[in-house]
Amino acid sequence: MSVPAMKNSPLPFLLVWLAGWCLALPTQAGTPVLLTAKEAKEVLPPVITPEENPWHLSAGLFWRQMEGLSTKMNIETDVGFFSRNQQTELDGPGAFLMLESPALLKRGPAALTFSLMYSWSGMDDLNRVYELPGRTVWQQFSLDLHTVSIGPRFTFETPKVRLSSSAGFAMNWARWQTTSIMTRIPPGALLRASNGASDTYLPGFYLDAIAQVRLTKKWSVLLGGRYDWVSSASSMQTRQVFGNSVISVQPKLSGWSALVGLTYQF
Repeated sequence: MSVPAMKNSPLPFLLVWLAGWCLALPTQAGTPVLLTAKEAKEVLPPVITPEENPWHLSAGLFWRQMEGLSTKMNIETDVGFFSRNQQTELDGPGAFLMLESPALLKRGPAALTFSLMYSWSGMDDLNRVYELPGRTVWQQFSLDLHTVSIGPRFTFETPKVRLSSSAGFAMNWARWQTTSIMTRIPPGALLRASNGASDTYLPGFYLDAIAQVRLTKKWSVLLGGRYDWVSSASSMQTRQVFGNSVISVQPKLSGWSALVGLTYQF
């Protein structure tokens, strides 16, 4: 039996050529490619050691200046009805602890990190006296404010100073107490109204700017400023009633802080 159609077919030639190419492929693919040190450095990703990208732990003290204590008095006396609005400054010392992550993104001296901060500020025994016709009002106020804040931080490194700025969310826990005492004429006795310690949770936002001046390879001095916006919720307002007289008190906790402390990197 003959197969005349295969006599002049190019198929055998193609099969022979393909087999030769396949046999030659391993030799070409197996040839090692040597890179110079400069080429390898350009191709391979940079290796960042923990010493070059550390955690930062900061602690220190600060002074917080808040908007103040708003007091509205509608006082009835034997000689008439009096109304007064009074704004009293609120400020006091505090302490903070901040943990900052290694760089999430890094390009030259600039980097993006993440920071978590806890702070406490307090004010004890703020005393005010208000003189009204036929009445004298004494007011006492105390406050403990705990704040946890979290947000991204942009940093810029120089040989001696590390600059950074952050903005993010803050949750505030305010524990406060206010007491008011009023004279009553006649017979000259005292009326007293007191609100016990109240716990209020208030959301807010913050913005800060910090400079860390290096002392050694591990330690730095921290200097900074921060602004906190705190929601003025109705839960922070209280009414004290003395017969036909009413005193309304509301703390407003937004304000500025000045920080000083130490930073340790590890």
